[in-house]
Amino acid sequence: NQSGIHQAIISFGDTPITFDNEFYLSLNFANRIKIVQITEKNNTSVIDKIYANKALFEIINRAGTNIDYAQLGQADLVVLNELERLDPALQTVLKDFMLAGGTVLLIPAVNPDIKTYQSLLPAIVASKQDNLLELAKPDSKNPFFTNVFQEQHSQMAMPLVKNSITWGDDRQAILKRQDDQPYLSLFQQQGRLYVMGGPMQSTHGTFLNHALIVPVMYRIAAYSRRN
Repeated sequence: NQSGIHQAIISFGDTPITFDNEFYLSLNFANRIKIVQITEKNNTSVIDKIYANKALFEIINRAGTNIDYAQLGQADLVVLNELERLDPALQTVLKDFMLAGGTVLLIPAVNPDIKTYQSLLPAIVASKQDNLLELAKPDSKNPFFTNVFQEQHSQMAMPLVKNSITWGDDRQAILKRQDDQPYLSLFQQQGRLYVMGGPMQSTHGTFLNHALIVPVMYRIAAYSRRN
């Protein structure tokens, strides 16, 4: 619960070596990351549980029919969580938000209104995937995963997923399915747009219950902090 910059020294004994035993550091306690989550009916979601650490995150929930657009402008990250459609007013505000350097995470609904989604990313189309597919193992060389994995076992079990939307090939995708199609992609211009392939529902896979979801969602939030 501290703020500002605090200096610290770590000192230890390493006999018989008596030099280079003090390490100096500055800890910058930044403000909490502001997150606005927009859901269909303002229901509690897995996003609330992931970002429940009040020392790190300030999360505000809004229903799609009751959005405080001024609040959106002050957020670091806006999560569009399974909205069936994006109304024109919201589309305009989101575009302005990203032009100002904001970050948006789009988690699609089971049966989304594709035309309204295309206002954020024209390449989005409805997915024809019928069965669950395993995610490919994350590329530890991807900058998104820098310092996330202490080690990565070849036998690590990956979650199963099913897309409700897709957006074509993306060699730089953060997460891909085993068929090499993207499941989580980043589109970056003035701001950032993260697009996820499917909703966080048990009908669409096990990603919502997999250990991988926490570092992925934390990293999205951390990168969303605006200077």
